[in-house]
This record gives sequence, structure tokens and C-alpha cells, in this order.
Amino acid sequence: MAEILPAIFFGHGNPMNAVLDNGYTKAWSRIGRTTPKPKAILSISAHWFVSETGVTIATSPRTIHDFWGGPRELFQLQYPAPGDPKLARRVQQLLAPLEVTLDNSWGLDHGTWSVLRHVYPDADIPVVQLSIDENKPSPQSPCVCVGSAHARPLRLGYPCCMSSRLSSKAKSSLSQ
Repeated sequence: MAEILPAIFFGHGNPMNAVLDNGYTKAWSRIGRTTPKPKAILSISAHWFVSETGVTIATSPRTIHDFWGGPRELFQLQYPAPGDPKLARRVQQLLAPLEVTLDNSWGLDHGTWSVLRHVYPDADIPVVQLSIDENKPSPQSPCVCVGSAHARPLRLGYPCCMSSRLSSKAKSSLSQ
């Protein structure tokens, strides 16, 4: 039977951590070296904070540079991890009756890739990203649903990672 993998919250901090070597990035790297290698990763990033719950279904999700300022090298970074449409559909089914849209237009925002490039630098593990619906009170948010008992089968071989510096709007939504 597959191992239940952890749900991890990464506070990614400044986007510059994507290119820095510091205590945070060393700790992220250590997590990648010391935890079992997953089949794929479900990432929930508060940077994809929209008016619906969506899950990425692209086989090659794009790297999104959703920040301003910083050096050119930061904007040139790519995290070419594959997607996993099968996992995206599984997420959609397991979160029912919550309506989850399969989304082919979003990719991996910096809340996901700026951390994962340190955890799994080879970008060889498929990544699926789940949005946060700004209209849902916290008991109905995807974060709560993924952690609930009915979504436990999802975590068999698939860790969940959540990353962000939550905006005040996201914080108030998740604290309701």
C-alpha cells in the first residue's frame, strides 16, 4: 500500500528566495532529501486566489512570474515540472461536491515553483496546482477539503504543499 505523505506549509517569503542560498532554502532542500519521493505534488498557492476552485490539468504547466521588481535572473528562472492530468481529475473527484474546474490556462506561480526548485531541483516530479476560491468560507475552502477525511486517499503517494505569504484578503477568507 502507498505511504501517506505529509501536507506541508511553506512560507515562501520574498520571491528572491528562488535564487538565494539561505537558511530557508537549505531547509527546503533538506525536506526534499529526507522525505520519500512522491508520485506527484498537489500544491495550493494563495497566489492563485480567484472566484472559483480550479486545478491545473496541463501536461506542461508554464512557470508564472507573478511578482514585480527583482533582478533579470529571477524572471529567467523556469521550473519545467510536468503536470499530471490524472491527478487533477482525481482531485476534482475527491473534492466533490465542491465544484472544481479543470484549468489549462494557469501554470505554476511563484508560490509553488520558488520553493519546489529547492525541494526538488530536477523538476522531475509532476505538479498540479489548486486555486483558493475567494468566495468560499474556510470550511468550504480547498485547503480544508484536501485535509479532510474524504480526501485522505489523495495523500496516498501524493503530498500536499501549501505556500504563500497570504494577502490580507486571503487571510480574512481563510479565518472565517
